[in-house]
Amino acid sequence: MDNLTHRGAKGPFHAAGWLLALGLVWSWFLLVFAPPLLPEGMAWVVHQGYALFCHQLPDRSPFIDGTQLAVCHRCIGIYAALALAVLTYGYLRRWDTRLNPRAGWILGLSVVPPGVDWLGGVFEIWSNTPTSRIFTGAVFGLAAGYFLARAFSDAFSTSGKEPTDATSAN
Repeated sequence: MDNLTHRGAKGPFHAAGWLLALGLVWSWFLLVFAPPLLPEGMAWVVHQGYALFCHQLPDRSPFIDGTQLAVCHRCIGIYAALALAVLTYGYLRRWDTRLNPRAGWILGLSVVPPGVDWLGGVFEIWSNTPTSRIFTGAVFGLAAGYFLARAFSDAFSTSGKEPTDATSAN
């Protein structure tokens, strides 16, 4: 077993994959806050990059010092929770035997709160708020972040299985 693979009660934990996921997700999340700190041209490039994933409507997006951030409130909730879930994956993986077989259901159910919040506004049942958009987005972000970290950790597994005693003795 190499220095970046740790065997635990729930199987191997591949730190290299987790670290890669951690770096990518946290970079993605922190870049959301970059436009107020960047020159206008670079801020525009960041906005255009995130426009592929977010509507960026001004009335649904936060501003810092008069500059719109790169995504809307709901996407901030998604990305913040995604980053938190990846960060805490090492702890959360203790429930992997219960969570992984239900991944489809968990991810499917995690889009229900943001969907209900959105539909409530569309049908004028209630008015969603920045807070409701952030928190309902976070529900999906937590679920997606856990499975993303797991996928990155698994991608660094040489066989997709736990190391045998013969391979872990090296």
